Amino acid sequence: MGPDELAAWVAASCAAQGLQVKVTDPATLRRVSVLLTGSALPGHSVRLGKGEGVKDDGKQA
Repeated sequence: MGPDELAAWVAASCAAQGLQVKVTDPATLRRVSVLLTGSALPGHSVRLGKGEGVKDDGKQA
């Protein structure tokens, strides 16, 4: 699958699910960052659910 075909597939898949192709919400981007890196961005805390969060130093928020 080439880049153009992949882009078309992503656009169609997102449209079918009612989702945007690009994520622009800052809170969502911070959560994705934690999922991908295992830590919050410096100076930020991320809500993990049930009121718990982790600061960038790894301690509970």
